[in-house]
Amino acid sequence: MLRCLSSLRLFSVAAVVVAVVVHASTVVELTDENWEDATKGRAIWVKFCTSSCHHCKQMHIAWERLGDEFAAANDPPNNVVIGRVNCDVEQKLCERFEILGTPTLLYGNPHDLQEYGGEKDFASLKAWAKEVLVPYCSPDNIAACSESEKQQMDIWMNQEISLEEIDGMIQSVLDREEVVQQEFQARVQELQNHHDSLLNDHTLHCAAIQRHVQLLKHVKDFVRHSSKGVVVDAVQ
Repeated sequence: MLRCLSSLRLFSVAAVVVAVVVHASTVVELTDENWEDATKGRAIWVKFCTSSCHHCKQMHIAWERLGDEFAAANDPPNNVVIGRVNCDVEQKLCERFEILGTPTLLYGNPHDLQEYGGEKDFASLKAWAKEVLVPYCSPDNIAACSESEKQQMDIWMNQEISLEEIDGMIQSVLDREEVVQQEFQARVQELQNHHDSLLNDHTLHCAAIQRHVQLLKHVKDFVRHSSKGVVVDAVQ
């Protein structure tokens, strides 16, 4: 009987080990060689790590679970990539993205990645990713574009515009954004000035009321303790 139980325990342990071994990671191992193909037209979230990084090891399971989550939910497939870059091996790629410490988590458009600075437990990663990590519209990912975006891209693509012209268009849009920001700040300043004026008036009115109340209290005390009990006499 004991032998049977021992054998059963060994079999259970072996089964667990096998299950761990055969579970293929859904996190995409990104390299300098496969980066363009693996990320083209997709929203990505990449963990840059090293083998000696303690915090990288701490969040390993959470990152694997995040990969599983998006692998199961991707519809259509591969719209979102959860990736990993080993900076011990892919030094060129890590230098390209100016990785100064690990773990560093970069997300978004592969051509304009932003750094994530939130909590690194699975629940936080999942909640944030579901909210922010969405496919973006591009010539490589037409399915994520609205009809108006498709029409606009068709116009641009048919014009056969040069890279310099595209840069000029980008700068023009950025200039408009700057104007919008300036107008917004000016409006906010107007509101702030109005608020300050109202607050000043309110403070003065409240101060006048308090002085009036204090004066009445002084008069009350005077009347209470006055032997004559006549306010007029005190005033005169």
